[in-house]
Amino acid sequence: MASRELLQEIQAVGVTEGKIRSETELARIVAAHLDWRIQPFEGSVHEPNGELIAESLEELAQAGRKLGWFLNKPDEPPAALNWGAIHTNDQKQSADQVRCQLL
Repeated sequence: MASRELLQEIQAVGVTEGKIRSETELARIVAAHLDWRIQPFEGSVHEPNGELIAESLEELAQAGRKLGWFLNKPDEPPAALNWGAIHTNDQKQSADQVRCQLL
């Protein structure tokens, strides 16, 4: 568990409509929306209490792909977030789902 004092807010763009974003950038948007934190210099993603969710934003994106977070056509980059697949009202449940995908 990381010290809460060392964690920083995750910065993310606010607009995705009509833009092509990488899965990592879309995962960053989800993490910022869920008020998750990032550890500077290491890049690990944490709950606000410091509990580890993913070792990196890239790892978070891998889990997000498995959880159906991204909407895209086959062989095309993701076009949008599937907010219905994300527990936006329960950051703990979302964090637990990510951790299960990364086991």
